Order: sequence, then structure tokens, then C-alpha cells
Amino acid sequence: MEDNIKTKENPQSIKNKKQEKKPIGITFIRFTVCSAIFLSAVFIKLNKPQKFEEIKSFYQNNFCQEKITAPEIKENLKEKIQIIKNMINS
Repeated sequence: MEDNIKTKENPQSIKNKKQEKKPIGITFIRFTVCSAIFLSAVFIKLNKPQKFEEIKSFYQNNFCQEKITAPEIKENLKEKIQIIKNMINS
């Protein structure tokens, strides 16, 4: 009976060990990526300021602006809700 208890505990302990190791690996990857981005941004800014401004404006134009406004989202939701109501009523 003790053998059965030990075998049941082992898979749990293995899962716990794997879960404990994951955050360290993810943290290391995040730190590495952030460091690479930061160092490359500093390098470009110091060596080629015009190129840095081009990259900065590209980022702001393509990633920082919202493509869909709040009224468009509301209108889209109203259309989807109306479709669902029609399906329910049919």
C-alpha cells in the first residue's frame, strides 16, 4: 500500500518541479529580449539619429494608434447582437 502512495505522489512532485523551473526560464528570456532591444535602440540613437527617428515614427504610426474607434466597436457589437437576436427568434 505504501508503494501505491509513493507512485501517486511522484507525478505531482514532478509537475511541481517543472512549474517551479518555468518562471526562471521565462524571466531570463524576457530579460535577454528587453536588453537586446534596449541596447540596439541606444546604439542606433547614438550612431544614426536620423534612422532612429525613422524607426520611432514608424512605430508610432503603425503600433501606437488605435485602428478602430469606440463608436465603430459599439456599432459592430450592435450588429452582432442583432444577428444573435434574429437567430434566437427564428
